[in-house]
Amino acid sequence: MNSLTNKERELKNYIDNLITLNGKVAPDGTLLLVNETAAQLINTPSDQLVGQKFWETPWWNYDSILSNRLKKAVKRAASGQTVYFEAKNRTSSGKYIYIDFTLNPVLDENNQVIYLVAEGRDITQRKLIEQELVAANEEMTASNEELLSIEEELRMINGELGQAHHELYNILESITDAFYAVNDRWEVTYVNKEAEKLLGLKKEDLIGKYLWDRFYSVIDTSIHSSLMKVMEEKVQMHFEYFFSPLGKWFNIHAYPSQQGLSIYFHEITEYKLAQEKLALQNRYLTTLHQTALGLMNRLDLDELLEDIVSRAAAMLKTEHGWIYLVNSDQNEIILRLGIGQCKDIIGFRMKLGEGLAGKVWQTGKPMVVEDYATWAGRSSSLHFLKIHAGVAAPLTSGSEVIGIIGINFSEENKEIGTDEISLLTGFAQLASIALDNAHLYNAAQQELAERRRIEKILRYLAYHDPLTDLPNRSLFNDRLSIALSQAQRYSSKLAVLFLDLDYFKQVNDTLGHDMGDQFLKSIASRLSSLLRKSDTIARIGGDEFTILLPNINRTEDAGKIAQKIIETMKEPCLLGNHEFHITTSIGIAVYPADGEDIESLLKNADAAMYQAKVTGRNNFQYYTPAMNATSLQRLELENNLRRALDRDEFIIYYQPLVELTTGKIIGMEALIRWQHPQWGLISPDEFIPVAEDTGLIVFIGEWVLRTACAQNKSWQDAGCPPMRINVNLSARQFQQKNLVQRIAKILQETQLDPQWLELEITESVAMKDVEFSSKMLFELRKMGITIAIDDFGTGYSSLSYLNRLPIDMIKIDRSFIRDISHDPGDAAIVSTIIVLAQNLKKRVTAEGVETQEQLQFLQNHQCNEMQGYLFSRPLPVEELSSLLCRYIEN
Repeated sequence: MNSLTNKERELKNYIDNLITLNGKVAPDGTLLLVNETAAQLINTPSDQLVGQKFWETPWWNYDSILSNRLKKAVKRAASGQTVYFEAKNRTSSGKYIYIDFTLNPVLDENNQVIYLVAEGRDITQRKLIEQELVAANEEMTASNEELLSIEEELRMINGELGQAHHELYNILESITDAFYAVNDRWEVTYVNKEAEKLLGLKKEDLIGKYLWDRFYSVIDTSIHSSLMKVMEEKVQMHFEYFFSPLGKWFNIHAYPSQQGLSIYFHEITEYKLAQEKLALQNRYLTTLHQTALGLMNRLDLDELLEDIVSRAAAMLKTEHGWIYLVNSDQNEIILRLGIGQCKDIIGFRMKLGEGLAGKVWQTGKPMVVEDYATWAGRSSSLHFLKIHAGVAAPLTSGSEVIGIIGINFSEENKEIGTDEISLLTGFAQLASIALDNAHLYNAAQQELAERRRIEKILRYLAYHDPLTDLPNRSLFNDRLSIALSQAQRYSSKLAVLFLDLDYFKQVNDTLGHDMGDQFLKSIASRLSSLLRKSDTIARIGGDEFTILLPNINRTEDAGKIAQKIIETMKEPCLLGNHEFHITTSIGIAVYPADGEDIESLLKNADAAMYQAKVTGRNNFQYYTPAMNATSLQRLELENNLRRALDRDEFIIYYQPLVELTTGKIIGMEALIRWQHPQWGLISPDEFIPVAEDTGLIVFIGEWVLRTACAQNKSWQDAGCPPMRINVNLSARQFQQKNLVQRIAKILQETQLDPQWLELEITESVAMKDVEFSSKMLFELRKMGITIAIDDFGTGYSSLSYLNRLPIDMIKIDRSFIRDISHDPGDAAIVSTIIVLAQNLKKRVTAEGVETQEQLQFLQNHQCNEMQGYLFSRPLPVEELSSLLCRYIEN
């Protein structure tokens, strides 16, 4: 027993010596063991932590959200899964650090989880490196992963202490560091699986072998001398080493042990490359900065250009460089300056498109030639130059190419990448400035005119939006201030309109930001054409505009302008080959009733605009004091909505779809509800618009789709006849480029045959971009999924595009069904839709059927399907399952 106790204490010492946060956790979350590294992080003795629930300990700062997340993670790990997650923790000193956590289940011989190994790695430095890289170069990929060491020691525990040996083995095999141990004769005694993977060797190739026989290439290197020192002097060492046979960098921790050495290591190649790239970037920036400073202190053009070319060549590790200047009169370029091999050919002339310089002049873009010997564009007059590769960039003045800077390389197989092109482009900009400065210096009058032109542009940009040429927020506020002064003086009214384009993000997501910018310019032009000369329209944000209507007679005048804008915006907008329909929501605040200063009027017009969004978009609203409260309520709703998925607050109600000729249930429509713990059951009309605005609809919609598919499969497995499940796709979901792949994954996970899934989109979504919609729907149809157009008749009310889209069914909106028994107009619309859809071989479903008269009308006109309260209201799954059971029995 004393021996066992000593071994357990030795195991605890091993764990305490680890530099990572380690612990042993029971499946129910109780802490069984904590190492000193983890305990010291929160300045709490480890014996006070043992016995507590893992998620209730001070590591998590008593954050309920983080604790709940951890609780779920423990539950998943206890089911046999390895769980990874990151957390932000506060140490006992008050400092915040980032921790990368892993929960590894340990199984007994019956594959039952006996406990969990918890391991946390401090990744704070890696996060800081990533931020530093982003700051240094926005185009650089934030791929700097800094891997900190995990200090583990391994001892082989004797046979009579097998359980202790097994626990230590599990811990060492669960850590993310590679580990191996050697005895005092340098024979390898243990290798974990991570070491096998990193070294590319099997355990049997290493254990029992003399270490230096296996790695003879490192003898007499720094790692050899460092490990010898650890063995001989019994000291710990931490160092980095480049292992040339594998071409990788490793972070190594070596510790003396009673038997010999324990070595932990992990790969840091990406981190080292990122460091090197950052250092190179800093050198680039320093050189460019120093060169730029030189522009301010020198006036001699040749001296400046030679300095620029020399610095560029030095940074790119070559001796050869040149600058050609354009001679527009002769339609040629002349070598103005050269260094290295190019120094002796100053004055050489080439035509447009000739050689590397001529090609850059022709295209106006940087260019690379990696092998002059095989490049067809090389100038035959320069064959005597012993160069193999080159890179060049244009020198510009405004949009005009006025010269070319180039660098040549005499070594073969030179690789020229984006970093080299970017560096040379930076020097090209400086050379362009130098040429412009020289030109301005030699022509004082032109300099003065150019300066005035630039100042004019700057003044213009200070008060105008550069994309649309509309006034910006500053100019709008200035004009509003003047208008308010006049309104106060003459006791007149003015109005402020706040416009926001509905679903504009879909244009950017579908066609990209360049096309989105063109769209905004078109909208700005359209809006400007509707206003008086005395009115002001400004673009104050991405898709937000404000309009000032000074000196209006009545409040209603602002509403008339708003309505005119709404009607005009309904007209389609052509962008390339795409036709877009977009609407706008408008809020109106009137002076003096709704505010007497700039801030109040803008704030209240903004609140009214949000009310227009809430009430269905594509409308305008006058400000009322209650709207500020509404804005706060909406903000609270949005905050709760962001947490609703994690809290499992959403539920699905199902409404049967009934075949009219037989009365059979042939499908179900999945309808989401929100069961808030304090507010109760919330209607989709309240939270879906908020979810659309915030983008949360994508995650909510995917949850609905997965849940509904799983429920349909469950009904089928329970013996119910197969039937469709209808799921609505939101506009945001439909615009996802990977929508088809995500749906395919859900069908695979739930094992639901695609033929039993029908996706519903509104006709307005389908018509946003018919070309995109057609392509997306055809891909879904290939999978076997059927497609329905929902709320038909409420949007564009056109059947002409049905043949262009792979649609299986149209659903007539309930607004037309409601009065068909006594309104001849609605009856005519519904009967016409049914006839035309049948001619096109599309199924028709009537929504909102509530009376026998409505049912009789639909049967008489051979409508295919119906849904509505006449048969069943939407039901939770428990009630609907009972309904299905009774239906099957009957």
